[in-house]
This record gives sequence, structure tokens and C-alpha cells, in this order.
Amino acid sequence: MDLLLPAGSVILGFGLLLFGGDWLVLSAVSLACRFRISPSVIGLTIVAAGTSVPEMITSLMATHRGSPDIAIGNVVGSNIFNILVIIGFSSLIRVNRVIPSQIRNEIPFLFLVSALMWGLAADSFIYRWEGGLFLVLFVGFMAFSVIKSRRRFGTDINPDSEEDEMERLKHLGWDLGYLALGLAALMGGAHFALEGSISIARHFGFSERFIGLTIVSAGTGLPELATSSMAALRGKSGIAVGNVIGSNVFNTLMVTGAAASFKTLEIHPRILQLDFLWMLIVTGLLVPAYFVGKRSFNRPTGVVFLSLYIAYVTQLYFSQ
Repeated sequence: MDLLLPAGSVILGFGLLLFGGDWLVLSAVSLACRFRISPSVIGLTIVAAGTSVPEMITSLMATHRGSPDIAIGNVVGSNIFNILVIIGFSSLIRVNRVIPSQIRNEIPFLFLVSALMWGLAADSFIYRWEGGLFLVLFVGFMAFSVIKSRRRFGTDINPDSEEDEMERLKHLGWDLGYLALGLAALMGGAHFALEGSISIARHFGFSERFIGLTIVSAGTGLPELATSSMAALRGKSGIAVGNVIGSNVFNTLMVTGAAASFKTLEIHPRILQLDFLWMLIVTGLLVPAYFVGKRSFNRPTGVVFLSLYIAYVTQLYFSQ
């Protein structure tokens, strides 16, 4: 009976995540076509930022409450979860074709900012000025991605008649409505699924450290999982992969930057020595996995990634 309410919360959460992810993908694809922006860039920007709101809220609340380990652990743990579980699981659903620009630009950029984060944290602190630097880098990344995409796709279109313009604005309103509805469903779904999972974990006696590094980071990554899975089902691999890369860039630069700008973050030695290393390794695995999979993340890649995440969680469990 004690587990009935948490179990119901998890089921409700997953239902909201399923519908929210579907609405978000549909609206994102429509907006991409409307504004002459590639779906992969929409995944890197709007979708990634929207689905990363739980990480932002969690880390800011943790910083405010004086829990920097949760703030930084949530970022690092979510980045590991996003690559190994989300790309892994979505690759089992359908082969994820990777856009060449993601290999040339976005993935190397993600690795560099991850390494920068580790380097700046080497003295066990991320200071407020370093947080400000992360925020500036994030704004630059977003602007570069959108401008580059618009140049590639072009914006020279025939002028619309007044009636066409009214119809376009009407449909734009529907797209934005579905986008907002999808984000709201994802936020609510993540909340219910996360709270229910934490209650169940505590019932079975897992430590707070284990819950924080696994369930909390995985729970805040549920919107990304739902969105990328629905994108894979609909054959929109640009959004599926772009969402993960964009979310990890958002976590590393925006979430860490905002938290550190609010208050200097002190990094636990174990997070610095172990979890940062895991994050860099799995980020670096994206490039060889791309070439092994013949310019895609295929099902064998998905199996390897999911197996690595199981290994990561297992070593965390036994190091409680």
C-alpha cells in the first residue's frame, strides 16, 4: 500500500512524458519548416533548452539551499544519462542518422566545453566569473547555430499575400500552442515520475548519494528521453541527436553558468575525479561511434551505450 501512490505517480509521469514529447516534436518540425531552420538546429536550441528546464530548476534550487554537490552532480550525471541512455535507447528504436555538421561542429564543441568545465573545476571551485563566461559561450553557441542554419537553408521566399500571411500567423499560433503544451506536459511528467521514483528508491533503502547521482539526474533527463524517442519513432533523427547535444551544451554552459553566477560552486573531489572523467569519455565516444556505425548511431551502438550506463550505475551502487 505504501508503494501504491508512488507507483501511480510514476505511471502518470510517463504518460505525460509520452504525449508531451510527441507534441514537442510535431511543433518543432513545423516551426523549423516555417522559419527555414533545419530540424537539427531546432533540436539543438528550442527543444534542448525546453527539455533542460528540470536540470536548470534542480541545480538552481540546490545552489540556493547550499547543496553544490547536487547542483554540479545533476549536470554531470544528466550529461552521462543523455548520451548513454537517450542516444542508446533511441538508436534501438531506429537508426539515428547523424548530420555531418554535428560531427564537425556541435560534438567537438560539446567536448571542448566539457573539458573546459573540468579544467576550471580542477581547483575544486567554479567561481562566479567562470559562470559568467559559460553564459556568454552559451549565447554565442545558440546565435552561431541559428545563423548558420538560416544561411544554409536560405530565407529568400516569395512575399505572402495578406490572406496567406494571416493563415501563416494562424498556424504559427497553433505551433506555439503545441510547443507550450508539450513543454508543460514534459515538466509535469518529469516531476511526477521523479518524485515517485525517489519515494520507491527510499522505500528500498538506497542512499541519498546514489539517488542523487542516478535517479535525480536521470529523472531530470526524462523530457529529453521522451522527446528523442518520439523523434526517432517519427524518423526525425536530426531532432533526436540534436536534442541530446543541445541539452548537454545547455547543461554544461547555461545550467552550470547560472548556478555558479548565483553562488560559487564547490566541487566534491569524487565528482571531480570520477564523474567528470565518465562524462568526458562518453562524450568522446560519440565520434568513433559515428564512424563505426557508418555515419549513424545504429542498434549495436545503442546496446553498447546502454551497457556502459549500467556499468556506471553499478559502480556507483557498490561505492555507496
